[in-house]
Amino acid sequence: IMNYAIKISDKENIGVDRDEVKNLITENDGEFVTLLKIYKYPKDGNKQIQLSSRDKIEKYFLEKYEDMLTINQFLLSSKSIADFAIFPFMRQFAKVDYEWFAGSKYKRLIKWLEYFTENDFFDNIVMAKNCPWQDEKKDLLLFDQ
Repeated sequence: IMNYAIKISDKENIGVDRDEVKNLITENDGEFVTLLKIYKYPKDGNKQIQLSSRDKIEKYFLEKYEDMLTINQFLLSSKSIADFAIFPFMRQFAKVDYEWFAGSKYKRLIKWLEYFTENDFFDNIVMAKNCPWQDEKKDLLLFDQ
């Protein structure tokens, strides 16, 4: 869905076709999401499994993302679809134990996440509550065409 929406309305040139973007999203949607599910919902509430999953996320993703944000405000050289694809999962990760995350060494990643969650588009578009569909209602467009 994101690829389609970006292709028809890429006003900020955040790109879809760059290999680095595709690779980052693929890694996130694969291993990160798998580990995130374990972290959010550890089997039988097993705290050791949960912490082990968090340790792996730290090692393979948080450290990498923090390093990527050392030079730029966004994960790649400029804002890209990778940022938009990864931030919802990072938000979920942060919410599991926000006190730990907020106190962690990942200051750039925290600032990056805040950019998205404190941005008007997040509250007004992403998290906006809409009434259930009714035939007589006007169409709701998320992006201008």
